[in-house]
Amino acid sequence: MFRTVFLVALFTTLLIVVLLFALKNGQTVPVDLVVTRLETVPLWVVMIAACAVGSTLATLVFAVVFFSLYFSKRSAEKDLQRTRAELAALTVKAAADKGAVR
Repeated sequence: MFRTVFLVALFTTLLIVVLLFALKNGQTVPVDLVVTRLETVPLWVVMIAACAVGSTLATLVFAVVFFSLYFSKRSAEKDLQRTRAELAALTVKAAADKGAVR
């Protein structure tokens, strides 16, 4: 219940902040894209679009790093499991050899 209320409050606060930002930055600016030029784009649209593109690129970079670490961890866990099994087999063999010597 608390989490839902917190998320609703956070979303509402974020929405109010974005609306206030849009009201204060309503002037139009020209945007020069690689293939075209947009003459009348509100500044708040440009800034929010830049933030969204930056967030998306950061998420993609994070995802690549996360999955790389995840697969490395899985590989290390498999190696550890294999090594533990080998150690257990050697321990049993050493105990059997020690018992056969007596």
